[in-house]
Amino acid sequence: MKAGKLPGAAEKRSVLKYTNADGVETARTAGRQLAEGRLVTVCDELAIEYFCQAGALLDRVLGLLAAEDAGVPALNAVVLVPESWPESGCSPDGAGSVKDFVRRLAAVFQSRGLERYAVNVRVQAVQRSYPRLMLSAGGLAAASGLPAGECAAGKEQPAAAPRALEECAAGRPEATGSSPEESAAGECKFAAGSSPGEAAAGAGCSIVMAGPAALEATQVMIEARREQLERRLAAQYLAEGFCEAGRTDVRRAVRLARNRGAVVKLPGEGGVFTALWELGEFFSCGMRLELRQILLRQETIEVCELLDLNPYLMFSGGCVLAVTGRPEELLSDYRENGIPAALLGVLTPGSDRVLVNGEEQRFLEPFREDELYRAGILKG
Repeated sequence: MKAGKLPGAAEKRSVLKYTNADGVETARTAGRQLAEGRLVTVCDELAIEYFCQAGALLDRVLGLLAAEDAGVPALNAVVLVPESWPESGCSPDGAGSVKDFVRRLAAVFQSRGLERYAVNVRVQAVQRSYPRLMLSAGGLAAASGLPAGECAAGKEQPAAAPRALEECAAGRPEATGSSPEESAAGECKFAAGSSPGEAAAGAGCSIVMAGPAALEATQVMIEARREQLERRLAAQYLAEGFCEAGRTDVRRAVRLARNRGAVVKLPGEGGVFTALWELGEFFSCGMRLELRQILLRQETIEVCELLDLNPYLMFSGGCVLAVTGRPEELLSDYRENGIPAALLGVLTPGSDRVLVNGEEQRFLEPFREDELYRAGILKG
């Protein structure tokens, strides 16, 4: 059977589900909005070796959409499943079934408050025993500030330009004619004629972190190495840590940052160190960071110590990095909304990206390999 082709016997395993959608008319409306430049779309994909990864991937996509100030999203999911998976029940290798995966995926969507989504299942002739999930989300670009209920301290505030930083290779911010007074108001704008690094450092921009690092990886490690970990840690402790790691509100964290005119980066593969390096590349600048300010849950620390892994170099879905000229205001917004946050450091001229740990200093390095792949926990 050719990859991506559905035989007649498997045709009924292709699932297409809509909730609160209007079929063809909805598609036509979306087409017009896309042509008018009003519809914002983002996408991402990941091999789902452990189901908890699906929630982290969804949060990443929704966070990117929120950074573009898009409204209530409509989501489309394509699930590429191995042909060894049965329609229901359980496969011989215990990997799962199509119906069970779709049911659990729908529950994840609903837990994030999504009302409009579609799930398409396609069978592939591949050797792996786990599926690949491809998500795309779209929403209408807002004409003004944040949606009701999303503004800091419940007050309407002026909207900032969309500042999603999905891939640093997408380019650098363009120079603006803003004055020093405008830059001091909080947005990391670049004065005309200066380099991005000099302007960013001159504006006194800081890096604020919202949410702990390695939440996504913590769930994977607990699920993948549960038997090994339970020899040293209580099963209840691990179960609570697993649940807490999945309770994130990336969309709210992104919207609060965007409302303060911040540039937003969503860490993923390679962890918070990789995300910080990419921020430096994006701005063509250095930075000075306090290692002890990077947020970590206690469960993450203990699990990483037992498995001898670096928590700063592993999948970190669930946290947000924001570059802002108004760090205290943003930190206050996060506190008022119950989101753990910390000031990591500042952008500096030059290219040195320094991590300070007490009296010791080290330098950030380019991304090489995520710790979960290096340890063989994920195969990719």
